[in-house]
Amino acid sequence: HKAYEAYLRTLACNPEHTEAHINIGSLCSAAGELRRAAAYFRVSIRIDPTHPVAHYNLGVTLHDLGDVANAEPNYRAAIELDPNFASAHYNLATILEQNGRQTEADTHWRRYRELSDSDN
Repeated sequence: HKAYEAYLRTLACNPEHTEAHINIGSLCSAAGELRRAAAYFRVSIRIDPTHPVAHYNLGVTLHDLGDVANAEPNYRAAIELDPNFASAHYNLATILEQNGRQTEADTHWRRYRELSDSDN
């Protein structure tokens, strides 16, 4: 609750503070307020369309809401902005595999494993 209030104070001073929007969105998501979280992530993307975490978090939230069609382009945007974003590769591979796009999914599974192995 205190973190949420601190981020709101930050936004009161600077409504264009990307990280504050992302952090509030994450708090909303953790509280199960997925539509509200998605709104904060969308604002953060509007402010800074080059922020891979904002795209990824929106993708996760949309995925959790069952909106796979709109989650996929957000995972792709996160990967385009940060090709080493392992979690984005993982989530995109999952969506592709579930939709019968195995060849494309395999590419992202491979990249995910490469990135995961390099972390060890």
